[in-house]
Amino acid sequence: QVDSLMKEVDGLLDAVKSLKGLFGK
Repeated sequence: QVDSLMKEVDGLLDAVKSLKGLFGK
């Protein structure tokens, strides 16, 4: 269960990075 949770967190972090990249431009 921890593995799936970590994957969810990874996805969220990726989304945040993408958003930051958009706003950074």
